[in-house]
Amino acid sequence: MTLVFARRGAADVAPENSLVAIEHALRAGVDGIEVEARLSRDAELVVIRDASVSVSAAARDGAAKAIDGAVEQRVLVEQLTLAELKTVDIGGGREGCVGTRIPTLAEVLDLLAGSDAHLVVDIKEDPQHREGASPAAIAVAELVRKRQLHDRVTLTSTNHISMAAISVAHPKLQVGLRHLVVMEEYAQYAAELGAGSLHPVSVGAAVGDVNDEERSVMVCASTLVAAFWPVSEEEQLDQLFELGVDAVVTDSYQSALTRRGASA
Repeated sequence: MTLVFARRGAADVAPENSLVAIEHALRAGVDGIEVEARLSRDAELVVIRDASVSVSAAARDGAAKAIDGAVEQRVLVEQLTLAELKTVDIGGGREGCVGTRIPTLAEVLDLLAGSDAHLVVDIKEDPQHREGASPAAIAVAELVRKRQLHDRVTLTSTNHISMAAISVAHPKLQVGLRHLVVMEEYAQYAAELGAGSLHPVSVGAAVGDVNDEERSVMVCASTLVAAFWPVSEEEQLDQLFELGVDAVVTDSYQSALTRRGASA
């Protein structure tokens, strides 16, 4: 049976990657959640997709709260401390979401403790990092190890060098390789790097992974949602279920659960 993962939680009812969104998706019955994680300036792991956030001048200076009328500016997450990031309201003005804060990865793990759900952590790393594991990957690996969640959490990234280094340093951890391009013998490549799963970010890339006759790794495929992409998520889900991927990661988690039930 194909597993269904909600990308960034239930982003249709609450701010993406927020604790509220994750909790709602879990109640909906998904098998897992995929979130993004980055490092703050003081080396804390925060769960957020964007590389930058809008903060007021007051918050940037470390004030306890933003001052009315303060001019906001975009600042890189890596340039802000956790305390500063916690002043950011990610509610986006949505009804009932005002005051929603950026969660830490530790807080997400606390929330998942009361469920059987799996967590995929897409580690946002410096694309220029080319030697060993990145600081963000090391931090995620250490947190998962300390929590003894080896069987509940998968680390993935487009930085395959970093993931390979993590698989060597922490052989018990579940490591995946995120990719967009179609590549021959990707399963063999993944096995050589110590990865237990492939995370294709399109149906086309998933086709190559699933059809690899030597495949011995899990294929956890994402639907692609972008202004330039003409194929709807629903159509992509149908294609991925037909392919027989091991798991789908999607914004349309409700639709995916319905489609899986209909095909059972």
